[in-house]
Amino acid sequence: FSGIMAFLFMYRAEVHLSEATSQFFLVYAASVLMTRPLSGRMLDRWGARLVLPLCLSFFAMGLFALAFAKSGPAVLLSALFIGLGYGNVLSLGQAEAVRRVPKELIALATATYFVFLDIGAGLGPYLFGSLLPFLGYRSLYLLMGLMVLVLIPAYGGLLGLLGPKARGPLETAQGPFKR
Repeated sequence: FSGIMAFLFMYRAEVHLSEATSQFFLVYAASVLMTRPLSGRMLDRWGARLVLPLCLSFFAMGLFALAFAKSGPAVLLSALFIGLGYGNVLSLGQAEAVRRVPKELIALATATYFVFLDIGAGLGPYLFGSLLPFLGYRSLYLLMGLMVLVLIPAYGGLLGLLGPKARGPLETAQGPFKR
């Protein structure tokens, strides 16, 4: 996602879609706000094995749509898909990380999750920016989409290694929300 944030406004000059790209983050935010409550319920009901790959698929579709966008509505559609994908992967990934550790390690799991998220946000623009002169914006967004697609089977393989040791959704609840 850091590659989108870093390069979107430069990309808009290349594709001549300034108005749509200026509304990109508004559509992204609306998509996230409307779907996060539902995605959390889906995670509790069906588990990470189904929900996270679905969100990663939406994220990849959004990156592909952005790479091929030739109109304002296509850019906004990509924002919708990226919100459905990445916007939900953030919270669902954290929930799954917390669910997979003993209660006494929840703070450590949360901190580790956000440290690696911040490392990705910091290194992403630097690494993708070094490829930009060779690839251009469209190919760079295609590469990002392919990288997200590779994450889907990699995540499935990681779950296979970790096994079904996750605690249930209600076991992690604290305080007045505990049932």
